[in-house]
Amino acid sequence: MRKKLKDARTENKFVIPFFHQAIFSVGDRHGSNVLLQSILHPLFKEYGVRLVFQGHDHIYYRTTRDGIVYLVTGGGGAPLYHIVASELQTGDVAKRLHHFCVADLFHDEIKITVYAVSRKDARITVIDKFVVPIRSTPN
Repeated sequence: MRKKLKDARTENKFVIPFFHQAIFSVGDRHGSNVLLQSILHPLFKEYGVRLVFQGHDHIYYRTTRDGIVYLVTGGGGAPLYHIVASELQTGDVAKRLHHFCVADLFHDEIKITVYAVSRKDARITVIDKFVVPIRSTPN
């Protein structure tokens, strides 16, 4: 992975890792994977990763650590987990609901909009919206 991140940085590519187990999570079923956290988070910091998509816990969770936005998006339809409120940090967004994310890619930023889906009446509402800037040069 280090070589791929290094190559992407050399080529000025914006990398968005997607994986199942969450490095940072406040879900009561699985929570943060501290082993992955100790291995991957330093690599992401070193090579300028700005946005990470994760799953495993059936919740929506957004946190920013060292300038990296970590999303847990596990609300696609399975039974939802509870949120461990005591693990939330200032600025975190955590919701226990079914949802999906839409990413709009631009040359200088990625706009993420997260929508909740009501199972009762299929109503769709915005629950979170944020922007991740794309740096034009590697860190």
